[in-house]
Amino acid sequence: MSYTFDQVYEATVRRKGLDPASVTLDAGQQEAIAEWITERTLEAWDWGWWPELLELERRQYRADWDAGKTYATGDEVYYAPEDKYYVALQASTNKNPASETDYWEEQDELDRYVALDQTGETEIHAVRRAAKRNPRVSDYPDFLEVGLSKNGIQFDTLAPSRPYLEFKRPPPRFTRTAWSEATTYAKGALVYVASTGQCYESLQAANLNKNPTSETSWWTVQTFPTLFFDWIRRAAKVDALREDGEETKADRQESAAYEKLANLYDVKTAAQKQFRTAEVRLT
Repeated sequence: MSYTFDQVYEATVRRKGLDPASVTLDAGQQEAIAEWITERTLEAWDWGWWPELLELERRQYRADWDAGKTYATGDEVYYAPEDKYYVALQASTNKNPASETDYWEEQDELDRYVALDQTGETEIHAVRRAAKRNPRVSDYPDFLEVGLSKNGIQFDTLAPSRPYLEFKRPPPRFTRTAWSEATTYAKGALVYVASTGQCYESLQAANLNKNPTSETSWWTVQTFPTLFFDWIRRAAKVDALREDGEETKADRQESAAYEKLANLYDVKTAAQKQFRTAEVRLT
């Protein structure tokens, strides 16, 4: 079963002792609950390497060479037919890196990093592991050492031209601020649409009058992870008790909530034969 944001929101309100069908909350209160759901979702998201949240992709360090793009001196590209990286010696358009040696030379001292938000690729929140070969099918994946730099996920000079990365994408974020066709949204802006009960994130800047429910190149839905629904309900009860000054009850409920989350994680990872490992994370 999947849950819309509205269902998660209403469950949270109920656990706080309110009836979502009859209670009237002002815009500030609604937004505070949405922010609380975002924070608690992030807490569970970063609890460990949930199998359902892991992505596996093969990445390269620079964008593919594009015959239609104008390059400046010093630009670096990946040329797939040769599996090599090149650096521009002068400005050019449609000059093949493999043959136009006046315009390009092979980059022997490439700074090997994968940006967290590469154009056209899944955004990276935290990296579980990196390997020369696919770690899900290879008996000898040859895992790589990686770190976090200002550029993204940093590799050493011995890393392959296109390493495999197993990672988590950024967690969903939520809001109760309604989408307006009259508002111009920046990239990363969040909106809520009552007709679907879902939240959406803007994928582009200058986003004006693009309906989040249909304009998928402009908006992406913020899908709530089903496996965290019970956690959200329990955490909401804990916070409600603290708001009422019942610290002892809140402590007991909180311990139980964390125990349930830990047990769920153990069950999920045991099924996948996974274990906790060090992570490289943006936040």
